[in-house]
Amino acid sequence: MVLDQTDKHTLLYIYAPTCGHCKRFSVLWNELCSLIRHLKWDNFIDVMKMDITKNEIVSKHFQLETVKFVPEVYYFPLGKKEKAIRFDILDEFGDGAGRLSDPLDVLDWLINISGGDGGLSEEELLDMLEELEFEETDELE
Repeated sequence: MVLDQTDKHTLLYIYAPTCGHCKRFSVLWNELCSLIRHLKWDNFIDVMKMDITKNEIVSKHFQLETVKFVPEVYYFPLGKKEKAIRFDILDEFGDGAGRLSDPLDVLDWLINISGGDGGLSEEELLDMLEELEFEETDELE
């Protein structure tokens, strides 16, 4: 399913239902989904999750040696899903996505790693925010 979506950027969260960090991160992931939907960015960004206990991972798209721990977050750029980019920002304890507490951290990472070459440009996203503000202002009048 993820690999079939060539017309959108894709964020993928890999989890295990018995993982404590995954349960905590799921709350943040749901907030991220709501935020993207509210900003109307869901027209060009798919936010998905995959239970690693029920799905096989295609090794040419994921480096299997990196999916040792969950939760994991990957970004697939717009177009053919040839390579996933792993969320690789670690906190002071050496933990990655499982310790995040703000969905904006994921968006910030996404903008930083995806800029240019068909990626998400910060300017385009800010323009979309301005358009959204303008639409909401018109609705209030």
